Amino acid sequence: VQTCALPIFKSALNVDPDNAQAAILRATEPLGSRVLVEACNGPGKTFTIAVAALRHLERYRPSIVVTMSGGFRQMKTQLWKEIRLKASTLKNTRHPEWIIAPKSPRIETGKDDWFMLGFAADDVDTIEGWHSPHLLFIVDEAKAIKDELWNGIDSTLTDDRNKLLIVTVPGSPNAEPHTRIHDNLIKHIRIIPRQVANEQGIRESEGLYFSDRISNTWLETYKTHYGLDSAIYKQRVLALAVQATENPYFNDTIIKAMFSNWREFKGMGDGLAIDWAQKKDFTVVTEWKSQFGKMFRNAQGDILHTQKDYMKVVGEDRKSVV
Repeated sequence: VQTCALPIFKSALNVDPDNAQAAILRATEPLGSRVLVEACNGPGKTFTIAVAALRHLERYRPSIVVTMSGGFRQMKTQLWKEIRLKASTLKNTRHPEWIIAPKSPRIETGKDDWFMLGFAADDVDTIEGWHSPHLLFIVDEAKAIKDELWNGIDSTLTDDRNKLLIVTVPGSPNAEPHTRIHDNLIKHIRIIPRQVANEQGIRESEGLYFSDRISNTWLETYKTHYGLDSAIYKQRVLALAVQATENPYFNDTIIKAMFSNWREFKGMGDGLAIDWAQKKDFTVVTEWKSQFGKMFRNAQGDILHTQKDYMKVVGEDRKSVV
């Protein structure tokens, strides 16, 4: 086992986490830690996960770090893009033996019991079987993980030293992972924009941290577009687990129709975007425009409504808009 204090690691990676990010890193420090982070959009969650993952991999030999993302695109183009970037720095300065796979989410060290890998949450069989005295299991965008997969995640944590880090924008209060806040082993961290905290007179406390990384423009857009009382504002800005009254996803039948009749949906401007990176999960990222509602109706003839998905438009934002 090799020790690696946070200040040393910050210097090695040339990173400077803010208070909220540092709180996550501190919480994942103890062996056997179980941490649930529910955060607003934009506080640097991906950055923090990458730092936590690489810090663990460097600190413990042997060790295994497993990252699991709610979607293929999230894993490939966001989380592992950040991990590879920072891992390259460590390879060049401290770990020339590391082999960073350029296309697959994997870092090898030359040792069978010392590596990092990532995958999307679409196969429970992939989850099970990863065991190490120093295992760190990270779940990114955890609200998108199906309920049946959580048993598989928990089954990997067979050693009292194993760690679990769950990071997400909150979803339903009655579903995983939010229901885990009732577990005495879980350390719950909530992150909200500092601007909102200042407006409401909220003070930072143990378990509640403020981020300075949220733009005023983004906040004002959400206030205006969704309203302060909307579920989506409470989830993505206030980091509260609330029951959304609207389904943020189209149902599978509609999505399959979109893919099988793709040409019919051209010319919709910025009304619809699809996660083109991984067609099989049928994830839709959309800002629903009422004038397009007539194109999709249920069996009773009611117009189908939806809201923006929690993730950004795939690729470089507007490129996949049809």
